[in-house]
Amino acid sequence: MKYLTLTALFVSPIHAALVIEETFSYDAGNLNGRNGGTGFSSGWSNTRNNPSIVETGLTAGSLASGGGTSRGNAWSGTERQIGSSLSNAGLTANGSALWFSAIFDLTNMNVANADLSLSLGTSGFFAGAFGDRENLASGEGIGITHSRARVQGVYWSDSDSDTIAERVENDSSLLIDGQGGNGNPTQALIVGRIDWGSDDNANETLTLYAPSDNLTLGSPIMAAWEIPALDQSAFDRIAIQYKDNPQVDEIRFGSTSADVLPAAIPEPSSTLLLALGALGLICRRR
Repeated sequence: MKYLTLTALFVSPIHAALVIEETFSYDAGNLNGRNGGTGFSSGWSNTRNNPSIVETGLTAGSLASGGGTSRGNAWSGTERQIGSSLSNAGLTANGSALWFSAIFDLTNMNVANADLSLSLGTSGFFAGAFGDRENLASGEGIGITHSRARVQGVYWSDSDSDTIAERVENDSSLLIDGQGGNGNPTQALIVGRIDWGSDDNANETLTLYAPSDNLTLGSPIMAAWEIPALDQSAFDRIAIQYKDNPQVDEIRFGSTSADVLPAAIPEPSSTLLLALGALGLICRRR
């Protein structure tokens, strides 16, 4: 029994299963066509100015992270189809909750110019005209954005007769300053929770968090924000919009906060100490 207990300490799961996970663990170069990760039905498709991969991944406290990150190239964009992965998991059904997370990094960026957006929606690429660069070309979407230093909740929808899905933002309390001014971070791990309305006509709700280094959610940085009903059953892709050279990493979608906040594997010495301590307690009791 002692040995079974000790073995259990080493084989316990590191984190729950994810529906979508992209850690950008690729060799440096163009992001276009890269097809690693989980839950996708295609590779990344660059939509403007060829976003790239840099081999050094972003980290956030004890978050488990991969070995690369995605970086923008001036005003640029990319998209990737997820097909029915979320709907098959029941995470776009009316009345369900969908959690997601990503690291936004604007180190050394002039945040008066540098922006970054992550959208889950029906139209992956951002509009072509410069004045519409923060709007989806069509369709609907929901996610997070960074604009002029502030992290915001955001949704996109067609509100008039044109084909552009214009974005609507809601401020959070989190500022990301590229120079680290006034004590603000240069990067942040952001977690979102989407509560889909009870039926096709009910409002959706988006809440944002910025977890601590030990992955505690804490109080929301953006309290629950009601937005007009979206047709989330049609959401089949993820899109990223960059302005200047910000970076995004560790994109995850799942059914709980634990799914999108996997803890890093402990160092071997720490694991061994924990196991030996537990074994000592077992022996003492016997």
